[in-house]
Amino acid sequence: MKILKSSVIAVCFAFSSAFSDIVSENSIEAETAIKSNIIFGIRAGGGVNNFSFGYKEADKEVNLGISTGAGLAVIIPLTSRINFNSGLDVYYRELFSGNRDMQEIAVSIPVLLQFKIFWKIYIAAGAQLEFPFATESLSNWNDLACHRYAIGSGPSLELGLMTDLFRFDLKYTVIRGLFEDIEDTYIYIDRSSLMQFGFGITYLF
Repeated sequence: MKILKSSVIAVCFAFSSAFSDIVSENSIEAETAIKSNIIFGIRAGGGVNNFSFGYKEADKEVNLGISTGAGLAVIIPLTSRINFNSGLDVYYRELFSGNRDMQEIAVSIPVLLQFKIFWKIYIAAGAQLEFPFATESLSNWNDLACHRYAIGSGPSLELGLMTDLFRFDLKYTVIRGLFEDIEDTYIYIDRSSLMQFGFGITYLF
């Protein structure tokens, strides 16, 4: 009886040890596969910017602006259908144009989760961080440009198609609160906003 118990215990121990080794090996293989499948890319794109002060009378003085830029993209697979998307883009853009105008250079960092819908089509959602600099106005609004915040953020949505070599995307981002409060004016940080409608193409490697 003691020999039988000892044999059963030995078999159970051997089985649990083997199972633990298999799980450990599979985890290492999965982690290695994800790391080896990290995708980098070079992205170029542009878009249209719709700026609003939050006041109808003030908004009559501004028109749509455009933006162009390029940067690096990073795609990290989390599962077979979910990826983590990030990167760094540098844009030259018009916040708005017309009789009143304002241009700047901005560094954008998207932080998105990408979900594969079907075939090669995906949607992505998350946030975008922005670091604008060199903001200036060719009209008499440089006093406003001096009050531009050094960092901004907002929600971002993306729809795209991704192949082995290329990714095509359409993006919508809203950044709120672009300027510091200015006394005796109608500009308030909780009302100004910038809606960005963009597109891009990324070469993956």
